[in-house]
Amino acid sequence: TIMTNLILPFSCFYSSLTHLELTENTLHSKSGAWISAFPPGFTSLVSLDFEDLEHEVDFHALESLITRCTGLKTLKLNRSVTIGHLRHILSKNPNLSVLGTGSFSPSMSREEFLDACNVFRGCKKLHTLSGFWVVAPGYLSVINPIGANLVAVNLSYSPICDGELADLVSQCHHICKLW
Repeated sequence: TIMTNLILPFSCFYSSLTHLELTENTLHSKSGAWISAFPPGFTSLVSLDFEDLEHEVDFHALESLITRCTGLKTLKLNRSVTIGHLRHILSKNPNLSVLGTGSFSPSMSREEFLDACNVFRGCKKLHTLSGFWVVAPGYLSVINPIGANLVAVNLSYSPICDGELADLVSQCHHICKLW
């Protein structure tokens, strides 16, 4: 078990930390404040994975952290991160290669949907997707612009219908792993 009060000293003393994977852990922080424990000069993360955490995350602190960590290649988000948040995150860091998406559930306007498609289109290096904790009907198509780049897609948590799966797979010409 990782306690929130351990994150602060951990992040301050290990400025060369490159991978933080909070999987199979229990983090006692319902507020999501643990992400704000990283000091402003902390920039070394290459991989951040908190997809298994059940609680909210402080989105502004998350956005600040991933904006500072310009070498970030892997980001796996939990279900509390919405597609709206994801749009902002990807616009700040389009060089991700592995992404755990969060939730595709809140309603978006047509303009926001098209903006999300454009943001994904800008992620030229993205080749692996997972997450999709909650997917509202029609929202999976937001990733179609990067389908040709994808080699692995994990839909194991996704409540999607056959038609959406067929549409996605038809866009993924280089897919090697689909589960």
